[in-house]
This record gives sequence, C-alpha cells and structure tokens, in this order.
Amino acid sequence: MVCENCGNEFKPGETECSVCHSGKGEVKILTTEEKRNFQGVTIETTGEDQHDQNQRRRHERETGYVKYRVISFGNSGFLTKLLFAGILLFVIFVALPVVVFGAGLVLIIWFILRSINR
Repeated sequence: MVCENCGNEFKPGETECSVCHSGKGEVKILTTEEKRNFQGVTIETTGEDQHDQNQRRRHERETGYVKYRVISFGNSGFLTKLLFAGILLFVIFVALPVVVFGAGLVLIIWFILRSINR
C-alpha cells in the first residue's frame, strides 16, 4: 500500500508511514444514499490516464517485469489437489489421444471411401 500523503510504500505490518507518520487510510463503506450521490473515483475506476499507462509499460519493459497469475485452490485439501491432477492427467494422456486417433481414423475411412467412389 502507498501513503496518500507522501507516496512512500508501507512495509508489511506498518500502521503509519515511516516518512510522514500519517496513518493508513481507512476504508469507508458507503450507505445506499452515499452510493447514489457519489461523484468521485471508485475502486473499479483506476483514474489512470494515457501518460500514466505509458510510463508504467515503459517501466515494465526496462525492469523486465513479467505479469503472472497465481491459480489457487484456496483451502482445498490434498485429496482435492490429487483429484484435479488425476483429471488433468486423464485428459492429457487418455481423452486427447483417443480424440486424435478417432479423428485420424475418420479421415482414413473418408479417403478410402472417396477413392473407391471415383
């Protein structure tokens, strides 16, 4: 999280900025009436203009920053992960080869019947 006053990055566990000593901003839940009348920037709207986007992309290219997505199973247990791995292995090593073999067999039969009918 970044300090709203000075832009300093908060370290994990800090409740106030180590540079300007201001506290972290509190999240305020708006009432229904406040939501209807709110005219500011929401979480869904980044407010990032084209210059900011270009600057961020240039920084990512220069630093070699790579975006990645972590796929989490949440609090699932070992058996759930084992079941998922089993399904994945079945699809890769059984279902996919059967489909490819079947498609090849259909093509071979089609070519044979086509050549016979000529």
